[in-house]
Amino acid sequence: MQAEGDGGRFLDREAVDVAPRREWTLIQHIKDWHTSGAVLPSSRRLVARLLAGVDFASARNIAELGPGTGCVTREILRRMRPDARLVSLELNPVFVESCRSIPDPRLIVRCSCASRLPEVLEQEGIESVDAVVSSLPLGMMDDDMVVRVLQASRESLRPGGTFVQYQYSLSRHWAMKALYPSITVRFTPFNVPPAFVYTCDTRPPASRPGRWGLVPAALGTGAVTLLAVISRTVHNLL
Repeated sequence: MQAEGDGGRFLDREAVDVAPRREWTLIQHIKDWHTSGAVLPSSRRLVARLLAGVDFASARNIAELGPGTGCVTREILRRMRPDARLVSLELNPVFVESCRSIPDPRLIVRCSCASRLPEVLEQEGIESVDAVVSSLPLGMMDDDMVVRVLQASRESLRPGGTFVQYQYSLSRHWAMKALYPSITVRFTPFNVPPAFVYTCDTRPPASRPGRWGLVPAALGTGAVTLLAVISRTVHNLL
């Protein structure tokens, strides 16, 4: 028995039942690297750093973009409040099926483009979310789609909400910087490939650094901006 996947490909359901879970996950990531953005699931260290920017103690509604096979999804659910809700948007039908198999009533999985997040939330009766967690491969999308997805995410956040995203380059730093007054970028080498984690806050920094703190803060911001420009230039050339 077969089910249609992306681009007219077919997935043998019997193979899913026979193949060990970890091996099948790897096979599917390799087959769908163009939609998942990676050939291996995110490492535990990357997931931990990504979710460190989310206030799970107070978050009642969280949105997830591009859950893939659900490795980040499961950790979000593990950290969430019992009364919280998680709405995950995924385009790949195979990954949608994988995430829908997670036995947690707090999880809502929708087969939808991330740019439709506000519409999906409205359909689910959710006015806004406390956080948006994104694993989307923004570096592989065209500029127009990147802007649409990021604007949809920003529109869906409540005042004071947080957007977190990991990427394998700094090529889309400009797009996030245009929407968020406060962005923190951290590098995670312990992942395949190594990744950058963005934590974007809808609130401006609570306080400016002291006189002696201005120099390292400025240097850090300047370094990230310079790397982002270089990364974007290389990305455009390729």
